[in-house]
Amino acid sequence: MHIVCVSRGSQSKGAEFAERLASNLGCECLSRESLLEEATEQGIPIGKLETAILKPHTFSDRLLRELDHYKALATSILCEKALQRDIVYHGRTGHLLFPGVEHILKIRVVADMEYRIQSVMDKLGLSRKKAQRYVEQVEDDRRRWAKRFYNVDWDVFTLYDAVLNLSQMGADNAASAMCAMAQLPEFRATPASISKLKDLSVAAKARLLFARDRRTSQLGIKVRSSNQIVYVTYLGQEVKDPSLLVDVLKGLEDAREIVCTEAATNILWIQETFDVRDESYGRIVSLANTWDAAVELIKVAECYEGEVPAGESVEDSSENEDWRKTGIMDEGNEQRGNEPADMSQVHMRLVNDGRAGGRRLVQCSRKALLSAVDRSVSYRLVVFDNVFLNREAAVRKRLRREWTHFLSESLRLPVMGMDEIDARYHFGKKQLIQLAVFGLLSAIAVYLVFSFDTEVLSLLSREGTAARVLSAAGILLFVSFFAFVYGSAARLLLKMIGLD
Repeated sequence: MHIVCVSRGSQSKGAEFAERLASNLGCECLSRESLLEEATEQGIPIGKLETAILKPHTFSDRLLRELDHYKALATSILCEKALQRDIVYHGRTGHLLFPGVEHILKIRVVADMEYRIQSVMDKLGLSRKKAQRYVEQVEDDRRRWAKRFYNVDWDVFTLYDAVLNLSQMGADNAASAMCAMAQLPEFRATPASISKLKDLSVAAKARLLFARDRRTSQLGIKVRSSNQIVYVTYLGQEVKDPSLLVDVLKGLEDAREIVCTEAATNILWIQETFDVRDESYGRIVSLANTWDAAVELIKVAECYEGEVPAGESVEDSSENEDWRKTGIMDEGNEQRGNEPADMSQVHMRLVNDGRAGGRRLVQCSRKALLSAVDRSVSYRLVVFDNVFLNREAAVRKRLRREWTHFLSESLRLPVMGMDEIDARYHFGKKQLIQLAVFGLLSAIAVYLVFSFDTEVLSLLSREGTAARVLSAAGILLFVSFFAFVYGSAARLLLKMIGLD
């Protein structure tokens, strides 16, 4: 199964290249224009979306919902096609519609500015100055679209596996060269990538059902799928009866289960082992209740320092846990009941507590871990703890610190262990003692100022340069000291009453 996504610049022969490549590979060729036609037929105001992107101040909440509607439609169409046969899609960074699908061949087609200007002059009969302005405007429009649609800069070439300049090379030769690249093992489908395609397809279909139902079309509902179990998060003030959501999705045949959770954000909890009886569960759920968040679980295989070599898997003595061979648990494994009991128990308790946000099994390599994270989900916190359990304490601490930094930089999210969470978000005996100390120091500072106000005013009103410098230094030190102790006391007090 091949999926090739071609991102084409204006006047770069990108469409011609994609068509030749599809012909050589025996794939179906799909274009962005065909998706736009389908969206228009379904009543999505594509023209207004394009205009709003070019003029951001006109982007209303309604158009944001329509944009999400179009994104779900495009994802649904492409995933369905990709699950049926090999495809080549050409448009604007279309591979970003497949988050987590690793076997996609991503190609960017470009051409020199001079070539593009001359092409516009020949096709449209424009002067050189107007042709250059036309090319630059089209490119700016495409940058804005990619930024609004995917929140990426489409000129960053690390988004692509190959960048082709077709100013000198013909589309036929370029397509022949890319055929060989498409046959490489890295761009062949795996059980994990097929499972992810199915999840993306199911989630997109669910979003379309919500968008097309007048009862839910205006609601801020978030949908994701894991192992074809659909997780729906909603705002309590918008949805009074969750059964409405299940009713809307009753025609979703590909979904094996629907889990609805009232949540405004998500917490991602990553561990090697879970224990429903461990006190960390209560602390995570306490945070989730405070933030009105759903908790998503990721269980990783035994963590190690390096990456998994190509074609290999993490060794495990369990003959039943076949999911380790692919990196991500597929549907078949779960149906056979081979899901690890520890994660299953924690997930069921989260369901009962109304905080379930999904669960996944992945290899503990950085690439697999990042691929398992759904970038479309709004996470408030990533909990990365209880990992590298087979290492000595010092090595475990170092590796966890390195991986925490890597995840934080890659996801642009706060990544913490349980100790850090306790220190920052939970209130215990240590915090109670700190509150008492800072509160007492604040009270003493206020008492001293008002008890010796005459002496303080006398000191501040003395004449002379030395006296004024001393007064200014004294005020600076006192204000800094009081701000620190009073601010610390206020922060701890708010944490104690759950308003931190």
